[in-house]
Amino acid sequence: MITEHHEPRTIMHEQKPRIQNHTEDSGSRPLQESRLPARPSASEDMKLVVKGFITLGARAIRELDRFFRSLRP
Repeated sequence: MITEHHEPRTIMHEQKPRIQNHTEDSGSRPLQESRLPARPSASEDMKLVVKGFITLGARAIRELDRFFRSLRP
């Protein structure tokens, strides 16, 4: 359990041993296999953050457009 807290920091270093130990499918490998998809979920979170900023920006542009259109006589 203690090593699980240490390993996510060294995920980039785990990529190469994972390829080297591909033939070794012991009980410890499925744990790392299930832990590695945590990286794509972080990128999914970033996609959601970017999408949120784009949505906020689009809403702000619409509000500014509505405001400036209301200033016209």
